[in-house]
Amino acid sequence: GLSKNRSLNLLAATIVILQATVFIYFLRASVFLPSIASDLRYKWECPINELLCGSNIADDFIPALVIALFIIIIFIARDIFSGSWTVLVCNRFQNGVRKSRVFIVGAVLLTISLFSLLVSIYYVQATTTKITEVIVSSVIVLFINALDEEVFILLERVYPDAVVDEIELIKITYADIFENNQNVFEE
Repeated sequence: GLSKNRSLNLLAATIVILQATVFIYFLRASVFLPSIASDLRYKWECPINELLCGSNIADDFIPALVIALFIIIIFIARDIFSGSWTVLVCNRFQNGVRKSRVFIVGAVLLTISLFSLLVSIYYVQATTTKITEVIVSSVIVLFINALDEEVFILLERVYPDAVVDEIELIKITYADIFENNQNVFEE
Protein backbone atom coordinates (compact mmCIF):
# COMPACT_ATOMS: atom_id res chain seq x y z
CA GLY A 1 0.00 0.00 0.00
CA LEU A 2 0.85 3.61 0.40
CA SER A 3 1.93 3.31 4.02
CA LYS A 4 5.54 3.05 5.14
CA ASN A 5 4.33 0.78 7.94
CA ARG A 6 4.98 -2.78 6.78
CA SER A 7 2.42 -4.31 9.15
CA LEU A 8 -0.36 -2.13 7.68
CA ASN A 9 0.70 -3.04 4.15
CA LEU A 10 0.76 -6.71 5.17
CA LEU A 11 -2.74 -6.36 6.65
CA ALA A 12 -4.00 -4.78 3.40
CA ALA A 13 -2.42 -7.56 1.33
CA THR A 14 -3.91 -10.20 3.63
CA ILE A 15 -7.40 -8.73 3.22
CA VAL A 16 -7.07 -8.65 -0.58
CA ILE A 17 -5.83 -12.25 -0.61
CA LEU A 18 -8.72 -13.28 1.68
CA GLN A 19 -11.25 -11.57 -0.59
CA ALA A 20 -9.76 -13.15 -3.72
CA THR A 21 -9.71 -16.59 -2.06
CA VAL A 22 -13.37 -16.36 -1.07
CA PHE A 23 -14.31 -15.16 -4.57
CA ILE A 24 -12.43 -18.13 -6.06
CA TYR A 25 -14.43 -20.46 -3.81
CA PHE A 26 -17.62 -18.82 -5.08
CA LEU A 27 -16.50 -19.33 -8.68
CA ARG A 28 -15.59 -22.95 -8.06
CA ALA A 29 -18.95 -23.58 -6.35
CA SER A 30 -20.88 -22.19 -9.32
CA VAL A 31 -19.41 -24.59 -11.86
CA PHE A 32 -21.16 -27.88 -12.51
CA LEU A 33 -19.42 -30.74 -10.79
CA PRO A 34 -21.07 -34.08 -10.15
CA SER A 35 -20.47 -33.71 -6.44
CA ILE A 36 -21.94 -32.05 -3.39
CA ALA A 37 -19.35 -29.25 -3.61
CA SER A 38 -21.18 -27.59 -6.51
CA ASP A 39 -23.84 -24.95 -5.79
CA LEU A 40 -25.05 -24.87 -9.39
CA ARG A 41 -28.85 -25.02 -9.54
CA TYR A 42 -30.65 -26.88 -12.26
CA LYS A 43 -33.10 -24.65 -14.05
CA TRP A 44 -35.51 -27.57 -14.67
CA GLU A 45 -37.38 -29.63 -12.12
CA CYS A 46 -39.06 -33.00 -12.59
CA PRO A 47 -41.58 -33.57 -9.79
CA ILE A 48 -42.23 -37.19 -8.87
CA ASN A 49 -46.02 -36.96 -9.21
CA GLU A 50 -45.99 -35.35 -12.70
CA LEU A 51 -45.11 -36.71 -16.14
CA LEU A 52 -43.48 -33.57 -17.52
CA CYS A 53 -40.58 -31.55 -16.26
CA GLY A 54 -40.95 -27.79 -15.85
CA SER A 55 -38.93 -24.69 -15.36
CA ASN A 56 -37.73 -24.15 -11.80
CA ILE A 57 -37.18 -20.43 -12.37
CA ALA A 58 -39.57 -17.92 -10.81
CA ASP A 59 -41.58 -15.85 -13.28
CA ASP A 60 -39.98 -12.60 -12.18
CA PHE A 61 -36.47 -14.05 -11.81
CA ILE A 62 -34.86 -12.00 -14.62
CA PRO A 63 -36.06 -8.60 -13.29
CA ALA A 64 -34.92 -9.62 -9.80
CA LEU A 65 -31.53 -10.64 -11.21
CA VAL A 66 -31.17 -7.32 -13.04
CA ILE A 67 -32.11 -5.35 -9.90
CA ALA A 68 -29.68 -7.37 -7.75
CA LEU A 69 -26.84 -6.84 -10.23
CA PHE A 70 -27.64 -3.13 -10.41
CA ILE A 71 -27.41 -2.94 -6.60
CA ILE A 72 -24.10 -4.83 -6.67
CA ILE A 73 -22.73 -2.43 -9.26
CA ILE A 74 -23.80 0.55 -7.13
CA PHE A 75 -21.90 -0.85 -4.14
CA ILE A 76 -18.81 -1.76 -6.15
CA ALA A 77 -18.77 1.36 -8.36
CA ARG A 78 -16.90 3.48 -5.79
CA ASP A 79 -13.99 1.04 -5.70
CA ILE A 80 -13.99 0.63 -9.49
CA PHE A 81 -13.99 4.41 -9.97
CA SER A 82 -11.28 4.98 -7.34
CA GLY A 83 -9.04 2.24 -8.73
CA SER A 84 -9.51 3.41 -12.33
CA TRP A 85 -8.91 7.05 -11.46
CA THR A 86 -5.76 6.17 -9.49
CA VAL A 87 -4.32 4.08 -12.34
CA LEU A 88 -5.16 6.63 -15.03
CA VAL A 89 -3.86 9.66 -13.14
CA CYS A 90 -0.80 7.77 -11.94
CA ASN A 91 0.36 7.27 -15.52
CA ARG A 92 0.86 11.02 -15.83
CA PHE A 93 3.08 11.26 -12.74
CA GLN A 94 6.85 11.41 -12.95
CA ASN A 95 8.56 8.04 -12.63
CA GLY A 96 9.65 6.87 -9.23
CA VAL A 97 8.98 4.44 -6.41
CA ARG A 98 6.00 6.42 -5.13
CA LYS A 99 4.40 6.42 -8.59
CA SER A 100 4.80 2.64 -8.68
CA ARG A 101 3.22 2.26 -5.26
CA VAL A 102 0.25 4.45 -6.21
CA PHE A 103 -0.17 2.48 -9.44
CA ILE A 104 -0.07 -0.87 -7.59
CA VAL A 105 -2.66 0.29 -5.04
CA GLY A 106 -4.99 1.48 -7.83
CA ALA A 107 -4.47 -1.66 -9.91
CA VAL A 108 -5.15 -3.97 -6.97
CA LEU A 109 -8.30 -2.05 -6.02
CA LEU A 110 -9.55 -2.08 -9.61
CA THR A 111 -8.71 -5.77 -10.11
CA ILE A 112 -10.36 -7.02 -6.91
CA SER A 113 -13.43 -4.85 -7.61
CA LEU A 114 -13.85 -6.13 -11.17
CA PHE A 115 -13.23 -9.69 -9.96
CA SER A 116 -15.94 -9.16 -7.36
CA LEU A 117 -18.33 -7.95 -10.06
CA LEU A 118 -17.53 -10.93 -12.29
CA VAL A 119 -17.99 -13.40 -9.45
CA SER A 120 -21.24 -11.72 -8.43
CA ILE A 121 -22.73 -11.98 -11.89
CA TYR A 122 -21.56 -15.52 -12.48
CA TYR A 123 -22.40 -16.93 -9.04
CA VAL A 124 -25.83 -15.34 -8.73
CA GLN A 125 -26.85 -16.41 -12.24
CA ALA A 126 -25.55 -19.97 -11.83
CA THR A 127 -26.84 -20.72 -8.35
CA THR A 128 -30.21 -19.06 -8.01
CA THR A 129 -33.68 -19.73 -9.37
CA LYS A 130 -35.84 -17.82 -6.88
CA ILE A 131 -36.04 -14.13 -6.04
CA THR A 132 -35.02 -14.59 -2.41
CA GLU A 133 -32.01 -16.66 -3.47
CA VAL A 134 -30.90 -13.81 -5.75
CA ILE A 135 -31.11 -11.35 -2.87
CA VAL A 136 -29.32 -13.62 -0.40
CA SER A 137 -26.51 -14.45 -2.83
CA SER A 138 -26.07 -10.78 -3.72
CA VAL A 139 -25.83 -9.73 -0.08
CA ILE A 140 -23.23 -12.41 0.64
CA VAL A 141 -21.03 -11.28 -2.26
CA LEU A 142 -21.39 -7.63 -1.20
CA PHE A 143 -20.40 -8.56 2.34
CA ILE A 144 -17.14 -10.11 1.09
CA ASN A 145 -16.48 -7.06 -1.09
CA ALA A 146 -16.93 -4.71 1.90
CA LEU A 147 -14.46 -6.64 4.06
CA ASP A 148 -11.63 -4.14 3.57
CA GLU A 149 -13.81 -1.19 4.58
CA GLU A 150 -14.99 -3.04 7.69
CA VAL A 151 -11.41 -3.80 8.76
CA PHE A 152 -10.53 -0.11 8.29
CA ILE A 153 -13.50 0.93 10.45
CA LEU A 154 -12.40 -1.58 13.10
CA LEU A 155 -8.88 -0.15 13.08
CA GLU A 156 -10.31 3.37 13.38
CA ARG A 157 -12.27 2.35 16.46
CA VAL A 158 -9.49 0.36 18.14
CA TYR A 159 -6.55 2.64 17.24
CA PRO A 160 -8.07 6.03 16.32
CA ASP A 161 -4.91 8.09 16.88
CA ALA A 162 -2.68 5.67 14.98
CA VAL A 163 -5.04 5.61 11.98
CA VAL A 164 -5.27 9.43 11.87
CA ASP A 165 -1.48 9.70 12.17
CA GLU A 166 -0.97 7.15 9.35
CA ILE A 167 -3.40 8.94 7.04
CA GLU A 168 -1.66 12.27 7.70
CA LEU A 169 1.74 10.66 7.03
CA ILE A 170 0.48 9.29 3.70
CA LYS A 171 -0.92 12.71 2.76
CA ILE A 172 2.40 14.39 3.60
CA THR A 173 4.44 11.72 1.78
CA TYR A 174 2.43 11.98 -1.43
CA ALA A 175 1.53 15.70 -1.29
CA ASP A 176 4.43 16.73 -3.54
CA ILE A 177 3.30 14.28 -6.24
CA PHE A 178 -0.10 15.94 -6.37
CA GLU A 179 1.34 19.46 -6.19
CA ASN A 180 3.89 18.79 -8.97
CA ASN A 181 1.17 17.29 -11.15
CA GLN A 182 -1.59 19.81 -10.43
CA ASN A 183 -2.15 20.39 -14.13
CA VAL A 184 -3.23 16.74 -14.45
CA PHE A 185 -6.17 17.40 -12.14
CA GLU A 186 -7.18 20.60 -13.90
CA GLU A 187 -7.54 19.00 -17.36
